[in-house]
Parts: sequence; C-alpha cells; structure tokens
Amino acid sequence: MFYRAMGPLINIQKSKMIKVKQTVQFRRSQIQYLKPEIGRLLDRRKGYVLDVFVPLGGTKSLVKVRWIARRPTENDVTMEHPLEDLEVIA
Repeated sequence: MFYRAMGPLINIQKSKMIKVKQTVQFRRSQIQYLKPEIGRLLDRRKGYVLDVFVPLGGTKSLVKVRWIARRPTENDVTMEHPLEDLEVIA
C-alpha cells in the first residue's frame, strides 16, 4: 500500500504483529547486543508469548516470553524483551 503524507510516497508494509499465544524467536541481528551467556541461551530457541504490555511510565512495548527448553535437563525460562527484538515464527 502506498500513502502520500506531506511529501513523497511512503510504502507501508503489513508486518506480523506479535500477539499472545504466538511462537516467537529472538532476532539474529539483536542477539549480538546481549550478554554472551544470554545470547547462547536464546540463540535459535522458540518462545511462547505470555503477555504484551507497556509498563507504567514507559513508551515502548514489552513482551513476556516463556522460552521452551531444548533438552529434558533444561528448564523453561520466562523473560521480558522489547517488542522490536522478537519475530514471529510461521
């Protein structure tokens, strides 16, 4: 879709919005900004969205995600991340 907003044409693409009960993963481009041990934990791991919210006094959305264990010896981990750092798995 194209829109004209006070100047040149702007191409607005419909992106996949993150909703509750979706499966997500951490964006590969954002893993490099995490601590090494957290980056290794979240690399290519699937997560289940529990909640999407904006904290009081905040301006950016946060997503509460339960990261699924890869092996029987591991435990599920629940963490909060900025909305921009996650992507929906089809």
